[in-house]
Amino acid sequence: RGDLGFSITNGRPVTELLGEALPDTLALTGLALVIGLVLAAVIAVLANYAPTTWLRSGFAALPVLFASVPTFVVGVLALQFLAFQLQVIPSTDDGTFRALIAPAATLGLLVSAPLSQVLGTAIGRTRQQPFVHVLYARGAGQRYAFGRGVLRNSSLPVLTLFGLAVGELLAGSVVTETVFARDGLGQ
Repeated sequence: RGDLGFSITNGRPVTELLGEALPDTLALTGLALVIGLVLAAVIAVLANYAPTTWLRSGFAALPVLFASVPTFVVGVLALQFLAFQLQVIPSTDDGTFRALIAPAATLGLLVSAPLSQVLGTAIGRTRQQPFVHVLYARGAGQRYAFGRGVLRNSSLPVLTLFGLAVGELLAGSVVTETVFARDGLGQ
């Protein structure tokens, strides 16, 4: 019926409490998704097109590093460094956009790991396809071949993984909101 009952702590309807908390969580996850997608694209492109082998290997190793560090550790380190040492963000949520950047970047790192790994692998495989060689044979430059051929055909696996990333962001937002003392579903 959609009736989730009443809260044990304050007696209010649970649907009302979720309705109040959801906009803050959606703002956090929306910005985190944008950060994660941009970061994943940059890492994947540099892992395939960096000028030296050691740079390509370094960028290819970043997704493994991002996936192996727990979200709360990244959040605590970001809070310590950005809020207490550099004092660029507030230490608690004050409702400003600046207070949203560090938690969103923390969640963005979490979601960028699998996205960049999948996109990087897809770009590497697509670059070896015959149609890319045909584009170069017809006189296309590297930018044109990348934009029209490689990136377009490599993005399909990432779109498939996109739905899982949204669920991962909502689950990770609970921990991140707690670390950064933000209102939302974590509260």
